[in-house]
Amino acid sequence: MAFRFLSFSTLSVIAAAPALSAPVSATSTVDYYHSFILNSGAGPAGLEFSLLGLDVDTGAEAEVQTTPIVPDDVRSTQVSHPYTDPPLPYFDRRVVAERTQDLSQVARAAHNVTITNENGTENALSNMITRREVDNDGSAVFMSADGLVSGSARSNYLIDRFFRYTNESASTVSFNILGEFSASVGAGFSGGDGLARASLSYEFEVDPTAGVSVTYLPLAPYLRTIDDDDAGVFVSETLVTGPDGFTFSAGASSSGPEGGDGLFEGGFRYALLFTMEAGSSFVLNDRFVQNNSVMYTAPATPQVPLPATLPVLLLACGGLGVLRRRRRIEAR
Repeated sequence: MAFRFLSFSTLSVIAAAPALSAPVSATSTVDYYHSFILNSGAGPAGLEFSLLGLDVDTGAEAEVQTTPIVPDDVRSTQVSHPYTDPPLPYFDRRVVAERTQDLSQVARAAHNVTITNENGTENALSNMITRREVDNDGSAVFMSADGLVSGSARSNYLIDRFFRYTNESASTVSFNILGEFSASVGAGFSGGDGLARASLSYEFEVDPTAGVSVTYLPLAPYLRTIDDDDAGVFVSETLVTGPDGFTFSAGASSSGPEGGDGLFEGGFRYALLFTMEAGSSFVLNDRFVQNNSVMYTAPATPQVPLPATLPVLLLACGGLGVLRRRRRIEAR
């Protein structure tokens, strides 16, 4: 009976050992491009231009919930100058991070925003902006080698810019805006209780007064791919086009414990055809919002890395060996 009891106790010790740890990976990415050119870069005679409102909102943070940690926050910016040759772009690049010294736990958030405006080459009044290019990306990452530490990261960026174009001539003017848009939005998670999210919203809208006629013309079909086969993944997207421009949004999320990788990719080209009577005007709104976030919550009971379970197994086997020896002695 002693042999059976101790054998059962040995198995109980093994079964009661803490769960094995596992690495954690959470990633969120947004990458997109939009450009437009008005009248092949030459402002139409009689068309006047003015800058209206501008709204900018941005943030980034990263956290690893252990000590000691190594923090980092690097940022570089440049003010745009559209009237130089070549024009100087506006850019805002930032990386915020926390990590352990051995890099076993890392949280990182970043944005990289670059916007180039260029004035017209001919017949341009009031330093008209006839070209604009937006080339941006953002990301958030949390990596844990053992899954024993909680962490999070997030990055967001918003720019809302308004331009006004007015026909100051005594006659009707006609011109076009040619544009191109592409985007990639992805999220991935593996390793336990956590979440990764990415989202992008882009609006390019025309608000005309009376006397302005606008026609939307697709120049290339809207091509897209969506990868959302994994159990813990959700991907969505919406595109609305028309004479007032386009509105686009896409999002991807991945959550544990199923997790997986989700991705949206797509793009299109378009034309807006304008006819403006004398004295009429329109406001052009170019607005984008990008968001990236990841988070992981470590188990309340600390997990034990795989090598740490070996002493438990050796102790159990040793106890079993002693038991068998005592059994043989008693039998004698």
